[in-house]
Parts: sequence; C-alpha cells; structure tokens
Amino acid sequence: MYTLSDEELSDCNTFLGAYDDSVHCLIKDNIDEFIWGLEQIDIPTGFEQYTTALEMTMLAKGQQGKKEALSKRVAVLLESSPVHRKNLYDKMKEFYRYRSESLHEGNGQNITKAELVEMEEVVRRVLVKYLEFCKSELATNPSATWEELKAKKITELKANVMAAIATNELPQ
Repeated sequence: MYTLSDEELSDCNTFLGAYDDSVHCLIKDNIDEFIWGLEQIDIPTGFEQYTTALEMTMLAKGQQGKKEALSKRVAVLLESSPVHRKNLYDKMKEFYRYRSESLHEGNGQNITKAELVEMEEVVRRVLVKYLEFCKSELATNPSATWEELKAKKITELKANVMAAIATNELPQ
C-alpha cells in the first residue's frame, strides 16, 4: 500500500529511533486520533478527526473560544515569520469553520481533498513538535504526566500568542 524511497526510509527510521516508548505513550491518544483521521474514506470525517486531534493536544478541557485559541496556538507553534503566522492563523480559522459546518450542520462540501491533505500536514507538524517537547521535558523530569506537560505547553503557547498580539503579528 505504501512505498518509501531509500531517503524516506532513512528519515523514517531516524524519526522512530528518536522517540522511545515513554515519549510516545504520553501522547498516544492524540496520535491515535490523528491515525483515525488518516483511516477515514470520507473527507469531512477525516478532517473532523484531525481537528479533534489538535483540540486534544493544544486546548484545555472546557476551553472557551476554541477556534481563536486553536488557530493562534497552531500559528505560533509552527511559524516564526509574522507573515506565515498570520496566514496560518487565517487558514486555521477557515478550517475550523469548515469542521464546524461539517460536524454541526452536516455540510462538508467546503472540505476538498487538498484541504484535507493540508490539515493532515498541520496536525503532523504539531504532533512532531509535541513529541520533541515531551522528549525534552522527560529528560529533566522522567515522571512527568501528559496532563502536566500539556498544561506547561499551553502556558508557553499562551505567552507566545500574547507576544504575537503585542507585536501585531496576530489580531487581538
């Protein structure tokens, strides 16, 4: 079903070797949600699962203003350039609207295959950043839990969002 070039195989093995089970186990549920999105035949359903994976990873339970919080946090996590941050923020807000229309109104017609692939790549990049973060944190605190690390990362992301707002990279 899948084939990898020699270079892709090498990259894959390097990636797999970089993270032991303790790191993977911390965010296994989030990765499983992403994988469930990959397994979907229906484009809107896959898109919804990707969004859920992001919410599970980057939002606290009971988070108010999910669309704004998620869009801003994804933007500051993945992009360093002000222009790219703003573009990703705008794209994530649009994607969240598509997900809401699909999930709550049964209207997934705005979600194309290209957008599904784009969202897949965003979620993949977020999960890799979180794997890196968890690995680093476990090196200094091997008994850290996912809840502790997630809260710490959310606090960090909130500070980065506030800094981006202060420099007008992101809207209020």
